[in-house]
Amino acid sequence: MRRFATIFSVVGLLALVGPAFAAEPVGALPATKQPASSRIDGVFVVNQRIVQYVQAEQAADRFHAVFVNIESGLMEVVTIGNRVYFRRNQETRWKSTTLDQALKDNIPGAIAGQDQIPQENVTIVRVGDADVNQMPTTQYQVLLDVTKLPPGSELEAYKADAFIGKSDNYLHKLQFTVRSPDAQAGPVEVIGLNVYSAFDTPVAIGAPPDSLVEPMGARDVLQDFRFPGAAVVPLWARPAVGESLVVP
Repeated sequence: MRRFATIFSVVGLLALVGPAFAAEPVGALPATKQPASSRIDGVFVVNQRIVQYVQAEQAADRFHAVFVNIESGLMEVVTIGNRVYFRRNQETRWKSTTLDQALKDNIPGAIAGQDQIPQENVTIVRVGDADVNQMPTTQYQVLLDVTKLPPGSELEAYKADAFIGKSDNYLHKLQFTVRSPDAQAGPVEVIGLNVYSAFDTPVAIGAPPDSLVEPMGARDVLQDFRFPGAAVVPLWARPAVGESLVVP
């Protein structure tokens, strides 16, 4: 993992996603390819306040991420198959548990991809060409019709912007914006941004030494990184911020 100074460059990319002027409607997002490995840099913002950064790398069934939550501090997560390891801040010992796939996909190590974008009740437009990390991509914007959500939903707005590579069909950047009221926090806007890079570059992700690992209950993993207003994030967006952010 590189130093977290590099993540601040990701914040500037938030400004690159704006209204879709003269956009071309399309029926669906184009299919994307899954790289053998990649790097992910992410940032999460609530009401214009940065609450969490993440730097991660993934390869096959292995995933390694370091999260920095403004309130909670640092968490490092490693997943190998259905085994999860994590440690906080300056701890030298790791906690570990085995999770089924459905739960593993929602731990703070999960990183949203195109499959987390809603596919129903949406309008999809092709915004145009954009460079991400000096790579040519096509930007698509997905707008959800919140009036067609099930009764009881308080979601006021949802949009996602996907930047898909012209030459490799990889997802290079994904940004979503969710707006909804919250009983405690008031009006809440959550913005999540992931930038993907270093595609198909060899990645070595290993488990911590057994001597530094102790078992932990699965649900305890989901009680760490959360922020006020996170409960407004809809189900399809929760993998972008980690299920732990929305556990009551």
